[in-house]
Amino acid sequence: MKLSAGQILIINLRDALTNEPGKRARPCVLIENRQIFGDEYANIIVVPLTHDRKASFSILTTTIDPTPENGCVVRSYAISGHVTSTSRLRIVRATDSRITDEQVANIRAQVALAIAA
Repeated sequence: MKLSAGQILIINLRDALTNEPGKRARPCVLIENRQIFGDEYANIIVVPLTHDRKASFSILTTTIDPTPENGCVVRSYAISGHVTSTSRLRIVRATDSRITDEQVANIRAQVALAIAA
């Protein structure tokens, strides 16, 4: 399956533990560098989306306003502090929706900040 950075995927996170986000299938944004992680790699790097503004520190949150391109119906938030690597087998559906390149760059910068890069 061909994927690209900024694409919104529905990921099965049903076995998340109590303090982890996502006890259900939820939208996530693919943020990995596809030149490093090709389509044959077994895992993907994603950041979950939420409607809950209080789900993360504001410095680690990117606001995603609804547009036809991203398919969001309400304001959403990419919570960069919850970045995760997960198996491609957890992809429930790869949508045609995507966020902007600027938003992807912002999320990547927030991830770097979260890990003190």
